[in-house]
Amino acid sequence: MDIEGYAKRGLSRGDPDLEQKLTDRILEIKDISLKRARDIASATIVEAHATLRPAGEILAPITS
Repeated sequence: MDIEGYAKRGLSRGDPDLEQKLTDRILEIKDISLKRARDIASATIVEAHATLRPAGEILAPITS
């Protein structure tokens, strides 16, 4: 499973420790600083949340 899929699953379950779990997984794979791993985890959660239940103009039909 990719990191965004892991984030989506955690969001769906309401996991309160999701950011820390993602940070730990990222650190298992990448040789980067803790701060950088947290930044990636946070950005991944934001992206996963935005794509989990898209609504609004993104789904509006466009007529030409």
